[in-house]
Amino acid sequence: MEPTHSFEGSSEALHSPFSIRPEDLRSLASSRAFKILSSYLASVSPRPFCEYHALNCGHEAKSTFVLHRDILHALLMPIRQLYERSCTLASAALCSGKAEDLELAYRGDARSAFVWLQCFLESDEEDEWCRSAGCAACNVLHALSTESAIRLTMAAIRVAAEHQQKARGGPAFPSFEFLEPALRDALAADPFWGRSTFDNIAPKAPVLAQGISALMDQCAELEVLVSSPAPSPAPAPPSKKRPPPFAPEDQQSAVILIGTDHKSGAKIRPSRLAKRQQRLQQEEVALIQRALAQCWGAVALNGAGFKGLRTRKLEQVLGASSGRRRSLTTP
Repeated sequence: MEPTHSFEGSSEALHSPFSIRPEDLRSLASSRAFKILSSYLASVSPRPFCEYHALNCGHEAKSTFVLHRDILHALLMPIRQLYERSCTLASAALCSGKAEDLELAYRGDARSAFVWLQCFLESDEEDEWCRSAGCAACNVLHALSTESAIRLTMAAIRVAAEHQQKARGGPAFPSFEFLEPALRDALAADPFWGRSTFDNIAPKAPVLAQGISALMDQCAELEVLVSSPAPSPAPAPPSKKRPPPFAPEDQQSAVILIGTDHKSGAKIRPSRLAKRQQRLQQEEVALIQRALAQCWGAVALNGAGFKGLRTRKLEQVLGASSGRRRSLTTP
């Protein structure tokens, strides 16, 4: 279990651990998107502080806590929404609602990031932190509570910086890269973490950020797969005259002669029935291709079931049968 830093009852709990430069504050103040976000959070949190911080924090400290809470919300909430969306898409693609099966919908770095987020957000406390629920001061201080929270904050800064350049249209957030040196200074000044903590966590953050970006890309692929509608047959054009009945041999010859020439050199015009059969064949091929594309999820689940006695014994040793949950571990 990773160490947890608690600010409860200390004088450090009355001030935000982050120090942001004036030029970065001006950039935030001039951002229309950040103003919209701050107004929204203020409307949904009419009482932004717990009783302890409401009584012991001054007005300036409260304003700083609210500002830093809004910054963390802009970084963390999109990642939480990404995880929720990835769960929904994986469940639809795999036709399974089991949490332990959902990771099979992803591969490579995206799968690693999905499992990491799954373990992290399984805790109600971490989920509430990503949603900025509760006291603004407690949320800001929680960013330094565990190594996992610090790593996710650093990864979120990198993901936001990477995808900010891809955003097109509408109000855009400013760059939040200024928070990384503020986080480094906060860790160095904290007696619990010390100067070496940032250097130890910094190499792990890009790996998580890369996995989150890969998860975004694979979610886009899955969304196309699970939301693509089945091709519907085109309505037949209205006809005033009813075509004469076809004999089986005439029907077969009409299909064979589509696009070919007669022995005499005259071009053969395909009949309505031949065109309809050709269209139905194309629709059938499209349906089969879509079914095959979606069957890979079921195959993955069936493949995961061939564990045998050895795996069942391993699960018993690990406590899977007793309902033990998988959790994050840190080296």
